[in-house]
Amino acid sequence: MDRAKETIARGFRGVKKQYEKVFEIIDARWSDQLHRPLHAAGHVLNPGLYYKAQEEGTLLQSLWTEYYTCVEKMIPNTTIQDLLVTELPRYKMADGLFGCGPAKRARDTRSPVKYQTCKSLP
Repeated sequence: MDRAKETIARGFRGVKKQYEKVFEIIDARWSDQLHRPLHAAGHVLNPGLYYKAQEEGTLLQSLWTEYYTCVEKMIPNTTIQDLLVTELPRYKMADGLFGCGPAKRARDTRSPVKYQTCKSLP
């Protein structure tokens, strides 16, 4: 979003008075989108974002409330919900495959969709 705003500012030749109203609109909409359960789940399940925030101590507790709200809405099967709750501590602690070398290195270099597992582990 910062790069987009920089491009907009350049488009207005850096004249703040001309683009500040546009920034207000962007900020209001962007902020509204950030505080949604789906966005929270995406943040939690993106290894690059999650583990970095965890290391920096910037992971908000409210993120978990929104994550669980998303799980309940998107996964109606309570057995699968319970499985996710059971397995989540392994992810949170980078246990097993989540903590192996290739998986750790892939956190910031691979798309979460293409996130690799360690095939050498049982």
